[in-house]
Amino acid sequence: MTPERWKRIEALYHATRERSGQDRAAFLLDACADDESLRRDVESLLAEGSSDDGFLGQPAVVRGAEMLSDVPAATMTGRSIGRYTLQRLIGAGGMGEVYQSHDATLGRDVAIKILPQAFTRDPDRLARLGREARMLAALSHPNICGIYGLEEADAIRFLLLEFVNGETLAELLARLSRPQPGNPGLSVGDALTFARQIADALEAAHEKGIVHRDLKPANIKITAGGVVKVLDFGLAKSIGANGSSPDITHPPGADAARPGGAVIGTAAYMSPEQARGLAVDKRTDIWAFGCVLYEMLTSRHAFPGQTVSDTIAKILEREPDWSALPATTPASIRRLLLRCLVKDPRQRLRDMGDARIEIDGVEDGQPNTVHESSPRPSRSTWFPWSVAGMLAIGCTLLLVAWAPWREVARPVPARVPTELTADPSIVGSASTQFGGGTILSPAGDLIAFVAQSQVDGRARIYLRRLGQLDATPLPGTERPLSPFFSPDGRSIGFFADGSLKTVSVAGGAPVSLTDVLEHFGGSWSEDGTIVFAPRRTGGPLMAVPSSGGIPKPLTTLAEGELGQFWPQMLPGGKAVLFTSNNSPGSNDDADLVVQTLPNGPRRIVQLGGYHGRYVPSGLGSAGGAGQRDGHLLYIR
Repeated sequence: MTPERWKRIEALYHATRERSGQDRAAFLLDACADDESLRRDVESLLAEGSSDDGFLGQPAVVRGAEMLSDVPAATMTGRSIGRYTLQRLIGAGGMGEVYQSHDATLGRDVAIKILPQAFTRDPDRLARLGREARMLAALSHPNICGIYGLEEADAIRFLLLEFVNGETLAELLARLSRPQPGNPGLSVGDALTFARQIADALEAAHEKGIVHRDLKPANIKITAGGVVKVLDFGLAKSIGANGSSPDITHPPGADAARPGGAVIGTAAYMSPEQARGLAVDKRTDIWAFGCVLYEMLTSRHAFPGQTVSDTIAKILEREPDWSALPATTPASIRRLLLRCLVKDPRQRLRDMGDARIEIDGVEDGQPNTVHESSPRPSRSTWFPWSVAGMLAIGCTLLLVAWAPWREVARPVPARVPTELTADPSIVGSASTQFGGGTILSPAGDLIAFVAQSQVDGRARIYLRRLGQLDATPLPGTERPLSPFFSPDGRSIGFFADGSLKTVSVAGGAPVSLTDVLEHFGGSWSEDGTIVFAPRRTGGPLMAVPSSGGIPKPLTTLAEGELGQFWPQMLPGGKAVLFTSNNSPGSNDDADLVVQTLPNGPRRIVQLGGYHGRYVPSGLGSAGGAGQRDGHLLYIR
């Protein structure tokens, strides 16, 4: 270590000690940027500072002299340790330096991992090296870099590892991202082939109770034959079934989030809980896997930032740019990414085996989807909801077919019966106060509905393609009421937790538009305005831009009218259909009204009835080309 390096470590050490808690972690991450070795050197000194006989017990000049007394690490290349010749440095970090080496006795190349020379007398680091050896010995898997042993020669302890001849995934992605003729980048197929092997490796580690905690492209090697090897378990953690067993990379009693709240891992791939310095389990690897898969598909970070602090902020508050995914990305893989990158670990994909199965389904050409790890409910749980759903659909079809208000007979289009069976991973629709708990997208290819999870009992919005059997939850939509689609079918509006919110069907964090303590339905106009009934006690309809803002009255109450509820913007955005009520707490005197906007006439289209819905039929009307006919569905 050079004197200049030591001065920088010492300055950062003192600057970091002046801070506390999460401020300390954020400062150190930002100050060290991408220099992980520097960060870990400072963290090591902070760790020693937490004990009476550690760094603080010595003058800085003494500790500095000890660190500077070692030969610079670069000079290890070309030296021999026992029967091994260190040929070249192939990796370095705060947890160790890895050299491609040659075993003269067996005539083979191996990888040797030793501690940085500045820490060869650090008992904590030496203990971690031994723990890593024992952990790797338990992970015999074709997609995990193997270990041959823990040896000592010439007073140096080192790990003897399998030498993987190839480039790291980081190097591969960097090479493919450089624009040049004939360089199309990493294909979706190759990305999924690599992802499948990464998932297999993590699944094997998790089954042994081991969490990697630093999964990233730089720790993934790919051989010339396309075999993936996950490397560097130097930051790994051993967890029990309840995630409470001790961290094997720290001495007994050490905090899992590092001394003083420092953060373990690489910023761009940290899970939100990891970035906050909280306890982690296998779900933090699932998050990192999602980041790596996203990067393979898009050639960009899921959470890019100019500084580490920027990156951490995006991890905690923003969503990846889902539009960057290639158009050829299978829908099931998009859903898999959404499940992996849920910020709340309780809602995240629960097991790497589910990810592997999902990828296998794509490779086999099967429409597999991600399932929550839960027991399959009995017939008695889902059968009533299946029957209720089919009865509701049947009644709707009968009502549309009857259409008593049609004056002339029109051609009857061919109708193809569709049976929508229940998804056994959910329990059934939650109450939506007549809010359209099941809605169909404008294109007719996607169903959104409110249901409760079999796993955590929470109600949220689920999405289901008509051609698929299973539904996928929309993260962040807990406790929703009265969902409604945007005109383009790309977003859904809903009410939850005292707010009117919107969320993309592709995933992402919901956006709160305005406070709505009470509500009786909403509708999304073609001009981007959302119309809603804000009060149970009555009043006119309100409107707010879908980008957010201050709600403004859209309509006025007629003489004697108590309130206007369950609005629906009609095609063209020039009129709104709503329920007009004149009796508090009752629908006995309710009528269905169409109001021309902005201040045009209104007319009653149905005496007696509430929660009306206009349903376009798609048949041409006698009124002229381009016009559409439809039906009015309502409750009476």
